[in-house]
Amino acid sequence: MRSRSGSSRFGRTVHGRGPGNRGSGNSGGRFVDARRLEPQESPLTQAVEQQRFEQNHPDGTAAQIVQRQADKRRDRRRRGRIAVLIGLIALLLAALAVILYAPAFRVTSSSITITGTNKWVDTAKVRQIADSAVGSSIARVRTDSLEKQITALDAVGSAKVTRSLPNKVSVRLVPLVPRALLHDGKNRYALVDGDGKVISRPSSAVSGVPLIEVQDATAGTDKPILRQTLAVLSAMPSKLEKKMTKVSSATRDSVTTVTSDGYTVIWGDSQDMRLKSAIAEHLIGSSQMGANRTIDVSSPERPVIKK
Repeated sequence: MRSRSGSSRFGRTVHGRGPGNRGSGNSGGRFVDARRLEPQESPLTQAVEQQRFEQNHPDGTAAQIVQRQADKRRDRRRRGRIAVLIGLIALLLAALAVILYAPAFRVTSSSITITGTNKWVDTAKVRQIADSAVGSSIARVRTDSLEKQITALDAVGSAKVTRSLPNKVSVRLVPLVPRALLHDGKNRYALVDGDGKVISRPSSAVSGVPLIEVQDATAGTDKPILRQTLAVLSAMPSKLEKKMTKVSSATRDSVTTVTSDGYTVIWGDSQDMRLKSAIAEHLIGSSQMGANRTIDVSSPERPVIKK
């Protein structure tokens, strides 16, 4: 039955124009079947349904199950990587323990080799320093300390110490090259290289090394005149340098040498030594010299020959 308010006990009336009130101008209603309306769940109903779903599906939704399985696989891989890393560390520690304590890795005197010495290097002192590593594990040999001690010796320019398994130690020297022999009035000698570093203090003259007369052979070689003289000798070609027997210089730009066959060469200073050396090598012993025995190349653009 339809009530006056336009609603019934079976549904509701939707206001609008209907066939029963055409032309009346008044709003009418249309009956809607309640069975076709979607039910409106209350929050309490939703909570109950959620709880019931969780009880019936303790593992969660399919997406949650897949995610948990992926997390488990990732955890297993992580644990596997950690186990491998721990194993590698254990192997390294074991190998290090073998190297540190096994007799086969201990340095012996016969496992130390020394190369690069010459007659000026005190090989016995080098051997004494190197033998300080005897008995040590090859991993404990301090190469930097050995290099520092050996380089500090006279006649040693540099030293390189290397290690190799199982117990080899190699010492390779670069000796200083003698450039001059300093000699003073007290008959004292000092063999020096091109930088003035003392190589040896012999008791007599050394064959094949130019002699420089100085006031004190035991003093330092940092005087400008002496340094310039050594610079001239160092800049000469080896073949020409070996011919020089005596060197003198009153000033920094008046370095003069005497050769083993009696020629005097006035070099001046150490500038343009390549050109000066080429001129001197060409003139010494040539027919152009005639009876002259002095070659002045202090100005290499205008060399002078004189007696």
